Amino acid sequence: MTDFAPGPMVTGEQIRAARAMLRLDQKQFATLTHTTVGAIRRMERTRGPVSIASGLLEAMRVALEEAGIEFIEAGHYQGIGGPGVRMK
Repeated sequence: MTDFAPGPMVTGEQIRAARAMLRLDQKQFATLTHTTVGAIRRMERTRGPVSIASGLLEAMRVALEEAGIEFIEAGHYQGIGGPGVRMK
């Protein structure tokens, strides 16, 4: 059985935006986040929260945060808006 993350949500839009901010192609991004290009493509096509194994999600978040990305939860910035990313 696969363990899915109940914690902070990460959306396909956030993943796409983080990759663009780091100026990486999908292959470079897959290497950075220790996953496959196919997995990146599937996640980036997802509208809203992605459903991946919690260990993979956590590893991806850590790799992106170490590369300078900060995840913003919905409504966190000035009390309005959806989830996003920004450079630290």
